[in-house]
Amino acid sequence: MYYHLDLLTEYGFIHVVQERRVAAMIERTFRARARRFRVDRRILAAASSESEVNAAQAALLEHTADDLRSRPDAKPPLGDTDVLVTRSFLRLTPELARELRAALVALVDEYSDDSDEAANYEMTLALFPAPEEGL
Repeated sequence: MYYHLDLLTEYGFIHVVQERRVAAMIERTFRARARRFRVDRRILAAASSESEVNAAQAALLEHTADDLRSRPDAKPPLGDTDVLVTRSFLRLTPELARELRAALVALVDEYSDDSDEAANYEMTLALFPAPEEGL
């Protein structure tokens, strides 16, 4: 396991965000360096059931919730407006759903800034057909 973690670190896929001594060991906490994680249902569906694919996508949402829970208590840079959490139920035709999906992807790309002045923000999007009883 350590060999693989070292390789992932060496090639820039993950990095150490925290180290602490626990007894005689050093415990390291890693974070992925990727700017975006997208679960491609077509790739996973070849070897996984629909419920397993849904679970993989839901894990991204759960990790976002964990990250939000672990935020430090320091005052956010934008004041009380820096965290936006919203849940919406929309009625869309399949065509409008495709357009919305494309627009959301384009919007994220448009606002992405790799400059040294840019701060790190986290965002998770989920757009999926909801059961009718959920509306």
